[in-house]
Amino acid sequence: MSLQIKLTALAAGMGADVKALTAAQGDLTKLPTAAKDNLVAAISEIFGLLATAGAQIDDAAVAGDTDVVFSADKVISTVAEAAAAVKTDILGGAGEAYDTLKELQDLLQAENDAVAALTTSVGNRVRFDAVQNLSAEQKATARGNIGAVSAEAIGDTETDFLAAYNAAKA
Repeated sequence: MSLQIKLTALAAGMGADVKALTAAQGDLTKLPTAAKDNLVAAISEIFGLLATAGAQIDDAAVAGDTDVVFSADKVISTVAEAAAAVKTDILGGAGEAYDTLKELQDLLQAENDAVAALTTSVGNRVRFDAVQNLSAEQKATARGNIGAVSAEAIGDTETDFLAAYNAAKA
């Protein structure tokens, strides 16, 4: 094999490697940096911008620290802590058996008959804060429960008893 053929084969192999590397690095002209012809220079530019801007990860940061950020782990744990605190506030000390909406739903559904009976019972009470339309039987039962007599048994409360007395003695 001649030297020319060997050099041509070497050039073809190197060309294939350069082509693969160029494809792997992507189109450098699309970089959002001033350095668009060198990946190392572009990365250095971004690193310099971050250092100049003071952006750094600081998991000990507190409210008011505007030149640092939390790590992803710190963000996740902070959100989890806040979620647990909200849950605790909402539950207000509810026991384990009632600490989810599903458990409360199941309890209410299981006690549906008791709730219906209680609702009916409350609806059947004699009210003193609003007018009610009661049947004669309901009125009699209520009067019996409190030891009252009916209006019919009392008679006309507007009767002028003095006039009746005077008429009787005349």
